[in-house]
Amino acid sequence: MKNIFLMILLTINVLAIDKEAIEQKIKALSDARVILNSSDIDMLNNPFYQVVTNKSQQNTEPVLTFTLSAIVEKRAKINNKWYEVNEEIDGSNGYKVVSIKNDIVGISNSNNYKELNLKDFQNVQIN
Repeated sequence: MKNIFLMILLTINVLAIDKEAIEQKIKALSDARVILNSSDIDMLNNPFYQVVTNKSQQNTEPVLTFTLSAIVEKRAKINNKWYEVNEEIDGSNGYKVVSIKNDIVGISNSNNYKELNLKDFQNVQIN
């Protein structure tokens, strides 16, 4: 009987300690929290783009991107549109298809020559 009484007394003490710890945690959660105001948020850097600080690094010309998707006979699919040799690529500042081989398409304008490789399946960017 003494053992049962001691077990009950110990259980009540353990539950009392747990209850007190739980109440302390609830009190800590209900305390006022520090909230950022809008001026603090405006001072944060945007994590989604890199700011170019040096004006000489800024490029005034748009970056041209060419993606070669397919080659069928003497036609090449560049930027989701089909082209043949000597056709100008839409929106490309004068780039024309100059050669079509099994897995390589050559494009050029008056200044540059680039090859689009079907095996690499990478975009070619021209600054």
